[in-house]
Amino acid sequence: MAKKTPPPLDEKDLKISTQRIERAWEDLRKHPLIGPLVTRAKLRIIDYQPQIPAMFSTVSSAGDIYANPFNYPRTIGEWTFVLAHGLLHLAFGHVRNARRGIAWNIACDCVVNEFMARMRIGTHPEGLLRLPPGMPNDEEKLFAIWSRNNATPSGMTTNGSAMDMVAGDAGKANWADIFARAIRRAARESLSAAAGDDSELGQAQQARAWFVKNYPLLGAVLQHFKIVEDAKLCERIGVRIAAVNPARRELIINPGWAMSDAEYRYVLAHMALHAGLQHLQRCKHRDPFIWSVACDYCINAWLARLPLLQRMSKAPGEGCLLSAVLAGKRAEEIYDELIEDPKSTYKLITFAGEGVSDLRGGTADPAKVAKGSAAPEPAADASPAKDRLLLDALLRGYQLHVESGKDPLPYTLIDEIRSLEHPPLPWDVLLARWFDENVPPIERVRTYGRPSRRQSSTPEIARPRYVWPDEEVAQRGTFGLVIDANGPLDPKILAVALGAISSYSLSRNIQRIHFVASGNDVIERNATAEEIAQFTNLAPGGSRSGTLQPGVSALERSRDFPSDAPILIIAGTPCDRVHCSREHAWLLREGSRLPFKTTAPILEVDFEP
Repeated sequence: MAKKTPPPLDEKDLKISTQRIERAWEDLRKHPLIGPLVTRAKLRIIDYQPQIPAMFSTVSSAGDIYANPFNYPRTIGEWTFVLAHGLLHLAFGHVRNARRGIAWNIACDCVVNEFMARMRIGTHPEGLLRLPPGMPNDEEKLFAIWSRNNATPSGMTTNGSAMDMVAGDAGKANWADIFARAIRRAARESLSAAAGDDSELGQAQQARAWFVKNYPLLGAVLQHFKIVEDAKLCERIGVRIAAVNPARRELIINPGWAMSDAEYRYVLAHMALHAGLQHLQRCKHRDPFIWSVACDYCINAWLARLPLLQRMSKAPGEGCLLSAVLAGKRAEEIYDELIEDPKSTYKLITFAGEGVSDLRGGTADPAKVAKGSAAPEPAADASPAKDRLLLDALLRGYQLHVESGKDPLPYTLIDEIRSLEHPPLPWDVLLARWFDENVPPIERVRTYGRPSRRQSSTPEIARPRYVWPDEEVAQRGTFGLVIDANGPLDPKILAVALGAISSYSLSRNIQRIHFVASGNDVIERNATAEEIAQFTNLAPGGSRSGTLQPGVSALERSRDFPSDAPILIIAGTPCDRVHCSREHAWLLREGSRLPFKTTAPILEVDFEP
């Protein structure tokens, strides 16, 4: 006789059933013991009618919980029970031995259901297995007895009469260790609450207090942060272990990861160096994730060389990027190496997850937002580019660290801190210095060949007149300006650069500038300083590689261009290699880099809309 097929479920009932499953999953996330398991597992609600109509859920060794919304009607309490049932199979290590067969599955179900009955988790659905009276509460002993007697008790698993555990490739999570840490944390919180000591409730707060008391270098930075432990927020923005938002002064920690005290200290030290060393502000126009990875390699290399932190902290089992090849290099140097192979770099795992930056500021990682796996974060209240509070805190902590005679710091970290204490000059100041060194100003000279207008008042005393030099002398006080008219040059950046060049030219009384627009056609002309500021329409913002060499060569061959006059090149990147025998300098957008090495000065135009 064929089995009776259940009537099809309409869309309204299916939606209700799905909502109950999701609600049960969220309730388990708040449970002190099951919550850490929920954080590491993945709920997958199937969208097809399974072959076994009585199926509640199954669990795989990779941590996937498959729930059947067609099993209707079921209450939220029943779904809470069966979802927790699958998670405990992972925590107790039952799924690893799922190949033993249905007898092993039944033995494990009896032990799990007995544990859940004692812990009062959810509502036990009717028909599921229970531990028979007088039998040992141990899956190995039950499996041995029932395998020998071939007399397993009657009842259903959460997959009807079939196995609710699926063996396969094991994931990276150590489920037994996660569950054990959750038990220790719940016990510690219960004892602290019974003693009335609220300060012991948060491991993250304890780790921060340890830095404030024992390690001023990082404690001075961490005291400015608010610790946010919200598992739902971490899931929404795609943070797996932890992340930092310096603009909002927030340390975002996923409480479901169940880290030890030593691991909390390591994560907080990592995030404090992110914030104190201004990594968010220094990202500029670089790729956010690759820049975060480059900073992670630097930070983890430093933490591995601090003796006290080596003894008192421990890196989590996932997300710690460390390389002996990259140790000792600055973040900018590491970024230049990683950007050569971005596809491989995006497979790396940070403390926020695979391909997700643990350095947050205004929005989530663009790639993850585009894929829909992370939602945008709230906008920051303060502008991180103008905020030096965390840097000043790090500098104070460094001074206290040195005065207290703590462990010696790596020399690369000391150089990083000192370079931030004395930031480089702005690009327009460096441009003015370049003009002072290479472009002499045109000034009036005194000559007795032309008497002063006041000469008649003192005929016996010669009075010279101040006159402008002749045209031949004035031509020596000039320079060449080459603009990439065919490459990816932002018109806004070009307008800012030309405005500064025009201002400096007017202040030096430079009458003519040899201007060249280098692109498909080379446009060469002599222009005044006022006209230079109007040439912003020469950069269409294309994507072709810049062709600057024809323009530079035309300027060097020009007969009316002095042989010792310098050249200023405004280029979009990437651009072709340029050979220039004269003194020259480059103006690039901030964060850009030339695809070849050069000894000429490179000025990065900082543009803030």
